[in-house]
Amino acid sequence: MIGTALAAFYGETTGKLVTDSADSEAFKRLMQVAQNTIDGKKPVIASWQSDLTPSRAYLRLQALHIPMSDDGASINRFFVYMCVTRHKKASCAI
Repeated sequence: MIGTALAAFYGETTGKLVTDSADSEAFKRLMQVAQNTIDGKKPVIASWQSDLTPSRAYLRLQALHIPMSDDGASINRFFVYMCVTRHKKASCAI
């Protein structure tokens, strides 16, 4: 589930899996950050510049990915905080 600002960056994703993303470049970036978080077993901060997503050149995304584990060893979910900046105004969502 994502907010309005993130939907402007990624497109509408309600009821869809990450793997169903219409923006394959966004999917690749998301999966790379997820893999880096799993490999490092620590939080990762990521930032996407507008030139990586030409159709949304007026947006910038910053994200904090925090790995979580039910058993204290295997990462089985993430807490992700994202902030989308549009025309020098920030709209942040959890």
